[in-house]
Amino acid sequence: MSRNLDAATQSQLDSTFFRCALFLQITFRSETSYVSTLPCDFTWGGQTWTGAGAMGKVGVIEEGIDVEARGITVSLSGIDPVLLPESLSDIKLGASAKLYMGFFGPDTQALTLVSTPVCLFAGIVDQPSVNMDPKGGAVTISLNIESSLLRLQRACNLMLTPADQKISHPDDTGLDQVNLLAWQALKWGA
Repeated sequence: MSRNLDAATQSQLDSTFFRCALFLQITFRSETSYVSTLPCDFTWGGQTWTGAGAMGKVGVIEEGIDVEARGITVSLSGIDPVLLPESLSDIKLGASAKLYMGFFGPDTQALTLVSTPVCLFAGIVDQPSVNMDPKGGAVTISLNIESSLLRLQRACNLMLTPADQKISHPDDTGLDQVNLLAWQALKWGA
């Protein structure tokens, strides 16, 4: 898929050497978290992105020519097993998540973005999976983040009834008389 990239980002991609980091914005029940693959915290877009370093991993991002829902997997390792129940209860299925890639200048002493990070993937949080170190050590939580196209494969559970109409439009009375139409004797034509 072609993307509209600014000149600075395009020149980074065309060069033989570049420095980049991934930024993940993910919504939980308690808050929206901002995590990066940097080894330190970084401020961008009015947010402080917590550096996860090597503890954070992102799976393969696929694109294709077919219109289909494709997802990615993000993992965070090194979680204390005591915090596992709290971590799992904070995951909100269906919440939004965005993954960005940012490029940095050649100066190794300062982290300076050369342009605004590019959104690589946007989707919704799906089922988590948990892997425990067999030696009783740290825990790894992996979240599947699915494309929003996944919602197109799910059936809509709403019906054309007054009760379902009032879920999204409480003051609408347009469907209140629909049940009476079943008993109406209507003549077609002259």
